[in-house]
Amino acid sequence: MPYSYVIDKDRRLVISTVWGEITLETITGHQTALAHDPAFDPQFRQLADFTGVTKVLLNSDEIRTAATRRVFSSGSRRAIVTATPEVFGLARMFATYLELYGGALDLQVFTDKEEALHWLLEGRDRR
Repeated sequence: MPYSYVIDKDRRLVISTVWGEITLETITGHQTALAHDPAFDPQFRQLADFTGVTKVLLNSDEIRTAATRRVFSSGSRRAIVTATPEVFGLARMFATYLELYGGALDLQVFTDKEEALHWLLEGRDRR
């Protein structure tokens, strides 16, 4: 699978990286892996780095399917970082479907990774 992730417990952050061709199987495989990882907490924030995606092999129905699967809790702050207009559009569609299907997630799409990380970590609980 063309993805990896790191769970940073100290910052309560999941850093996901996706590269190459992105498919529904890529997204759902990542969601399943996270859900089964004992270090994962659904209340963590997520930085999803899609800047390495070279081809999108998803249609709108598949994006909706991925958005209806819940891995993160309502209110979890999430950021998707993209490098191309096509992937940016895909990420915005995903965010729209989340909103339409009751996913009260705080998700933003960025083109700058540092800006996304800053937004994710601002105001986080200091434990």
